[in-house]
Amino acid sequence: MLRAYPISVLCKFGHAKLFMFLDTTEVFADIASLKTVNAILYSQYKHNSTLKFLVGCDPIGTTWSQAISNGYPGAVSDSVVTAISEILKHIPFTAAVKMYKGFLIDNECAKEGLICIRPMKFMKGQQQQSKEDVALMQKLNGQAKNASGFCDSTVRIDQIGLADLLFCVTFLLQNFKLPFIQDRD
Repeated sequence: MLRAYPISVLCKFGHAKLFMFLDTTEVFADIASLKTVNAILYSQYKHNSTLKFLVGCDPIGTTWSQAISNGYPGAVSDSVVTAISEILKHIPFTAAVKMYKGFLIDNECAKEGLICIRPMKFMKGQQQQSKEDVALMQKLNGQAKNASGFCDSTVRIDQIGLADLLFCVTFLLQNFKLPFIQDRD
């Protein structure tokens, strides 16, 4: 990975310890007829019933099966999904993880001996994210949007059991956007 490590990431952080960009993405689900199920699936952020997936990719832009969590109800916070999914256990000791400022996973990172890189609290009048931070996360977000497009509209309630597999396979296929055999000069 170090041979292909992006120079822009090296320049931004000053080291090659960054192992994973981490973010969650949500896939819309049908509204359940049972109120308790609907309350669990309802996401305050999306104002809809959703399934939430925690996904990660390395600075090169590739992902692997352990970097994709199972789906969790939309009502579960990103921090809880991170703790439950144990995705951090697959990251080498002393490596760094980059996430958005809303991810409050410092304690989970400390337990695994990881460096947590998150934008600091912003001052009055400052943008939500700097252009550099946004650019670094674009690759992961683009992959997640493509992967969450495995269904045309929403996941049907009777197909929620398949959503994990469909999302994982679709997300992993993002690694193969380029042709297998590329022109070499």
